[in-house]
Amino acid sequence: MGRLLVQSREPAVLHILDAQTVAAGNPVPIPLGGQQVVLSTTSRDDTGHDIFHALAGAPIACASCHPEGGDDGHVWILDGNARRTPSLRGTIAGTAPYHWPGDEPNFTALSNDVYTGRMGGQMLASDQTTALMNWVQTIPPPPAPSWVDSAAASRGKAIFFGATAACSTCHLGPKFTNNQTMNVSTCGAFQVPPLVGVGWRAPLMHNGCAATFADRFGKCATSGHGSLQGLSAADISDLTAYLDSL
Repeated sequence: MGRLLVQSREPAVLHILDAQTVAAGNPVPIPLGGQQVVLSTTSRDDTGHDIFHALAGAPIACASCHPEGGDDGHVWILDGNARRTPSLRGTIAGTAPYHWPGDEPNFTALSNDVYTGRMGGQMLASDQTTALMNWVQTIPPPPAPSWVDSAAASRGKAIFFGATAACSTCHLGPKFTNNQTMNVSTCGAFQVPPLVGVGWRAPLMHNGCAATFADRFGKCATSGHGSLQGLSAADISDLTAYLDSL
């Protein structure tokens, strides 16, 4: 009791602080007896990480909408359109063009538009853009859920890659995207999103229409977005289990 643990990234240290001192508003909390636990002596300093987490021109950072490189689960109104924040966890490398409309041909264009234009930051130098891209591309995907029924997921995988549902027509490859902008009758043409870690990032679809997979295959389904004809409720459940496992 009475202790506060604070972990720092650079240096990688666990600080053991006096909670009462911190609560009293001491601007320089004193470690209890100088207690620190060194987690690593290897430097983790990374320019890309620093840019991602530092404020740009406006009081906002990349991490404001993409905490821990993921997403805030929010649907924003951008240029009058509802757009769900995409996750960056294991989804960036090899998936250009970017943004829901597929209007950002590469990472440089993306950073210029978002970091400099939308966020009000200064134009990044080429080496800074490269550092940011390299860091973002190494954000790992989320761990596969441990609670998914493996037998159901196996049956769902067969449905996903089968000719009836035809999910893999667009969602294929290591990131489960063909990197194309497609119109599947969901209010316009949008980039086929990677499905890596899709089970962690509800609401789903470009406008957050689907709060759950049930909504994706229910009220948010369209005739052009895969074929559900011939699939039973059990099939949909198995398909959902497979998507949860990605």
